[in-house]
Amino acid sequence: MTEHSYNFVKYTAIEQSLLPAYDPIDQLTQLMAIKPDGTTWTATLPEPVKPGSRIAKKTLSSQALALHAERVRDYTVLDGDVFARFRYRCLPMGQEGDTMEVHFVSDAESDPTDITDRGARTAYRAVIQPLDGWSLANLAAVRFVVAAAVRRLHIIVHADAPDGAADVLSAIEWEDTSIMVGDSGEVLAGVGQER
Repeated sequence: MTEHSYNFVKYTAIEQSLLPAYDPIDQLTQLMAIKPDGTTWTATLPEPVKPGSRIAKKTLSSQALALHAERVRDYTVLDGDVFARFRYRCLPMGQEGDTMEVHFVSDAESDPTDITDRGARTAYRAVIQPLDGWSLANLAAVRFVVAAAVRRLHIIVHADAPDGAADVLSAIEWEDTSIMVGDSGEVLAGVGQER
């Protein structure tokens, strides 16, 4: 099963498994799966494997992003071997709007009290709760604006949202973006783009 002169472990049958007595499982850093047609998947392990331990299984949602979601839904963003999970609700606000409004909050079940009506410009409003920190929050926001097929992205990070949003969200690659931090009105990106 394993050729120890190479720096990888090869499985050829489902019945095979690693044995700590023979295989240095604490040195494994990534997994790779190859299908018979040559399709390859590679993923980095979240932490070193300790003999006798199990890595906790995470359930990832495979639900498609929905712009009409009155009830909280789960959504997973994948970027290579990195993933981030989010809970969200999203509602249409106005057919003539040109803006996707994204509110990052600590709980997608609750209604943020500091949502101000942005008028007819808002086509959709999403309330998003990051479950794995701010990792890939920028991609989640961009996926909402792309799904809404609008031109503007307005992001509000509410005071109760987890810290650390500025670095991730200010790197959003969407031309017409504005980002505000809660009640302060501090603009992190998109200065002067709001018309």
